[in-house]
Amino acid sequence: MKTKLLNINKYTTAILIGLSVTLGIIGFLIYYDKNNISYHITDLFYNVIKLFIIDSDFTSKHINIFLNVARFLAPLSLATAIISWLLKNFAHQINLQKVKLFDNHIIICGDAESNELLIQDITKNKKEDYIFAKKETIENINTTPNIINYQLINSSLVNDIAFYKSRYVIVSYQDDIESLYFVNMLLGIIKLDKIQQAIDIIILFNNPSWAEISNDLGMLKSISSKVSQNKYLNVRYLNYLDKAIRKHMLVCSPDTIKPITSISDPVLAVGVMGNGIIMQRLIINLALNSHYINHKKLRVYVANTSSETFSSFIKKYQLVNIIEMIDVDIEDLYNKNDISANYICENDELKILQIIKALQESEYLNKVQRFVFINNSKNISSLLVDKYTKIIDISKEVGIFDNIIDESLDDMAKTIHNDYIVKLIEANKRIADKETHQDWDLLPDEIKDRNRMQADHMRIKIRSMGCKEVPTNFPKNAHDWINDSRFEALSKAEHNRWNAYMYYKGWKQGDKKDERKKTHPDIIPYEKLDDYIKQYDRNTIENIPVLLEQLNRKTVEVS
Repeated sequence: MKTKLLNINKYTTAILIGLSVTLGIIGFLIYYDKNNISYHITDLFYNVIKLFIIDSDFTSKHINIFLNVARFLAPLSLATAIISWLLKNFAHQINLQKVKLFDNHIIICGDAESNELLIQDITKNKKEDYIFAKKETIENINTTPNIINYQLINSSLVNDIAFYKSRYVIVSYQDDIESLYFVNMLLGIIKLDKIQQAIDIIILFNNPSWAEISNDLGMLKSISSKVSQNKYLNVRYLNYLDKAIRKHMLVCSPDTIKPITSISDPVLAVGVMGNGIIMQRLIINLALNSHYINHKKLRVYVANTSSETFSSFIKKYQLVNIIEMIDVDIEDLYNKNDISANYICENDELKILQIIKALQESEYLNKVQRFVFINNSKNISSLLVDKYTKIIDISKEVGIFDNIIDESLDDMAKTIHNDYIVKLIEANKRIADKETHQDWDLLPDEIKDRNRMQADHMRIKIRSMGCKEVPTNFPKNAHDWINDSRFEALSKAEHNRWNAYMYYKGWKQGDKKDERKKTHPDIIPYEKLDDYIKQYDRNTIENIPVLLEQLNRKTVEVS
């Protein structure tokens, strides 16, 4: 109802003018006919226009009701239009002056529905920040003086400091191609030499496929190249589905249910039920992160996915090289006795409830933890009272500012990369113009994401050693990673994780590294690597205590 009222208010002036013209035409037609006045169509419109400036001479005493209403309504609608224009222009000038006082604010651009949730989260939890919202129709965003609305993020707004003193610019449209167009347009307007503080432009994709294809075709690299000459400006991209699933799988991954802490531990197995993009992205997350100290591929039972679309999905990401996928009839899945966790990826409420009921009745799976990933906050399955079922609504995640920015993850990823650079310099192997050998601020976002994935996997490595994170002042000695007998096995697990990421990105083994053909000589089993290459994986393990120390954390063995 509130949205309808907003729309009516927005078009009030146009409605009044249209009504005045309509009533004026009808009134003059009746007036001419009753008074036998001959007229031309131009006379009709000329006299209607004169109504707006109160310049009409009626020789007849009787004026019909249509014309009577029109001659009072017309000047009123004109006055309303003039006042509305003056107020809007005055408000715009006031806003421009207000903008000049802002610093380290957040700019949100686009018409994605999630922007409203994002704005609400920022105003609730980060009151010191300021927001520019491109979409004026977002409800409930005028409750704080920190919000300025703009229909267009144009050159006048940019040149009046809004961009140059911002900290984050988040671009998210319902149509992902609009996000790319907008960022490209924005980079064409701004002046790089005026940027003197850190600014991150974040392209927030709704569809993971758009993010991937844009990167694979070099579109994102082309956009990022426009800012490569300025050390303060950075263009990042992410999609909220992967971001949300990644966040929850840190605590919902199968090894949190059944820890793998020994080389001799058996294969972990999970069940995945459902269909669509959420199921596919969850399987990708499992493929990228399920690399444990036992070096056995994660077994994934997938129910009824023999379709051509799903086969193409498996082939595209080379999943058979990463995990053991077994396509089973859903009834057969209910009778598997080696499953540690079940993941249900559905938005059809009836199907979700049917699957949960069947799992509750299963002899083997009735007490196995099940995670239901939905993309709809109104899903009725959230009413379930069942200690073995956890409902995860990923539609809410994109509206949480800290999920999008996640500075802690980038801090870890940056430390990982800096350590890699130091080791290259020590070995005299750093190549000045090599893409992966650049300083963090100059790395393409796809290379940064490799480091983020490594940082993500750190918690799995900690669990693999039978440890947990605690504050540095915790009264227990830190775990000795270097002298742990499983150190080399964990280094191998890290190489397996790297192999999985490369497969996911479309790479394959080759005699030499070729960016165009996507071949790499190191996509081979750990045992076949040269020792100096293995050392990169060992460095990753050695660096874990260092990373945690920077966060005032350490690892201790679980009692």
